Amino acid sequence: MSGDETTVSGRGGPSARPWTRAQATARIRALAGGTGLDLPFTRHALERMDLRDISTFDVLAVLRNGFVHADPVAGNRPGSFVYAMEARIQDHGGRTIRVVVAVDPERTRVKIVTVMFVDESG
Repeated sequence: MSGDETTVSGRGGPSARPWTRAQATARIRALAGGTGLDLPFTRHALERMDLRDISTFDVLAVLRNGFVHADPVAGNRPGSFVYAMEARIQDHGGRTIRVVVAVDPERTRVKIVTVMFVDESG
């Protein structure tokens, strides 16, 4: 990792590196469970949710109860990172839903990038 990489500290400012999987899991859960959450969805995410019959409630359930199992990738905004969070959802026959989020480094914001079932190919 180069010295100029940054990420969110969870307190509104950048820090030296991205969250670990465990940190991302805990911090995204805390953001999703808090009040005043700014939770925008990309058009792509809304289209995928509609196609797959996945509700906003399902997405929130993943964010509040899921786990980050993979390392993050750099986001489009300086200092931001993209995380994939997964959880089994009983309303979908116990299938696992993956929610890909971009965490804004300057605000309490989790942007939903895309939503999918883990067992789908492509």
